[in-house]
Amino acid sequence: MNTPKELHVIFETSPVGNTLADELLANGKQVRLVNRSGEGQVPAGAELVAGDASRLEMVQDLCRGASVVYNCTHAPYHIWPETLPRLQENMIEGAASAGARLVVIDTLYLYGETHGEPMTEAMPYAATSRKGRLRAELACKSSMCRR
Repeated sequence: MNTPKELHVIFETSPVGNTLADELLANGKQVRLVNRSGEGQVPAGAELVAGDASRLEMVQDLCRGASVVYNCTHAPYHIWPETLPRLQENMIEGAASAGARLVVIDTLYLYGETHGEPMTEAMPYAATSRKGRLRAELACKSSMCRR
């Protein structure tokens, strides 16, 4: 009897999203990659679909059946304050609606200056820049807060 493959949904077809897809496919997972156009180069064996991560209903539909949802979305710096909170909220709601785990691929901005110390994910968020504070705020909204 064949059991269905675990579905992993990756929002973004950037080098990060495609590299993640390669790893998941190599480990026998079913992969759905989502970008706005539904076009582009993706790893062989991955499903590519068009989707707008700023539309909650669409995100929920694309997450249906997923075990894990990966938020690899990004936006131009100048529209971060308006765009990133909505994308993060939609990823949280989309994963929750599917009963899936949410994995957020984030930047290092939220850690701030390390003053020569090695950067680790256990460090507290100590951002001093506008971009870093926004990223830290978003991480705290998704229960990943380390203040």
